[in-house]
Amino acid sequence: MTKEMNNYQYHIYPSMRCSLSCQHCFIDKSLINSKETMTEDQFKIVADKFSCHFKDSKAQFAEITIIGGEPTLIPSDFYHEVIPYLRQRFKETGKGFMVSIVTNLLHLPNLERMRGLFDLVVTSYEPARFTSANMVASIDRKKETWEKNLNIYLESGKPLSISLATTQDVIDAGTDLLDKFLDKGIRFIQLNTIVPEGRIIENEFGNEFYESHVSVRTDDLSIPLRNRKKIVIEKAKIIPDFKSEAEYLIAVTEWLYKKRMDGIDVNVYPVNSFISGVVYNHEIDDISCCINKGMNVRFDGAITGCASEIGSKNMLSYGNIYKDNVQDIANSEAKEMHSSMGSRLDKECRKCEFLSNCYGSCMLRARFWNAKGDKANCHGLKPFMEYIRNHQERLSVLLNDEH
Repeated sequence: MTKEMNNYQYHIYPSMRCSLSCQHCFIDKSLINSKETMTEDQFKIVADKFSCHFKDSKAQFAEITIIGGEPTLIPSDFYHEVIPYLRQRFKETGKGFMVSIVTNLLHLPNLERMRGLFDLVVTSYEPARFTSANMVASIDRKKETWEKNLNIYLESGKPLSISLATTQDVIDAGTDLLDKFLDKGIRFIQLNTIVPEGRIIENEFGNEFYESHVSVRTDDLSIPLRNRKKIVIEKAKIIPDFKSEAEYLIAVTEWLYKKRMDGIDVNVYPVNSFISGVVYNHEIDDISCCINKGMNVRFDGAITGCASEIGSKNMLSYGNIYKDNVQDIANSEAKEMHSSMGSRLDKECRKCEFLSNCYGSCMLRARFWNAKGDKANCHGLKPFMEYIRNHQERLSVLLNDEH
């Protein structure tokens, strides 16, 4: 069954410029290299329209994330002007909300000047980040800076979450990587299933393939998902196969279960979301399509529902937040087409016993699934849900002891 929507996500990209060049990034390099940034007035327009949308929606809680690129490349004065305004506008809705910022933690002095504006600071990481694989200047020095800044921030006692994408290097590192962060005092870890788009496709398949992909990608989005051309990875470097991803999440769940049984206060997103979805048979927000669960806006005002669509230079936009009425954006023909075409699933998905949990999962991940091949290599992580179903009595204790 469809779970009643309680949370709605608003992602704001005031800039997409970045001080790193991560191989798994979903943002096109032309956007990363852009120096364009939202003005204070433009950000306030976003705050006005997002808060109005939230007030009129059925959702009772808003998750507002400031992200990039690297948002701390923008001077802290900008945030001291716009974040209090954003908070006031959302406070006026009478509903709950939180404001977080995602940062690579390389610009700590600027972050320190504004961290009090945010409810949560999240830093992202993967083992290959500070290696030659990311081909960015002074990578060794940046690694030292990140480790030093991480320790300084944790010593301050302020809450910090670590965000990991399920890239091949993260999966290869296993739960030892989680132990590393737990030992440092980090108690909330986010695992984001990888969505192949933007630079990750270029880095995995090469520039010629990527440019061809970009040239037709919005055309592909206008045809039913089941009729779209599949992408085959023969020798993956960055993007893991979905079976390995599911096995990794099983290992993480067992790791989390053991830690909790040992009395250790730690939480790993989205483990509980998956357990709840399978046990109570409702939609799992963290694997089903996100188009109708959030809005993402970037510096030029382009807006979409898909969290990874926002990074494409040939993006399917629902409108422009600076010019258009927010309800017109939410009800646009472009959004309706995006959602409708993405829900026209492969036959194998429609017959699956977990359809009411994943609803066909992410349409961008679906391009990499051979539905007629290895059924366990499923982009909706069916083996992980089967594992939860088979161990639900034991794993349900994690729901009774949520942190």
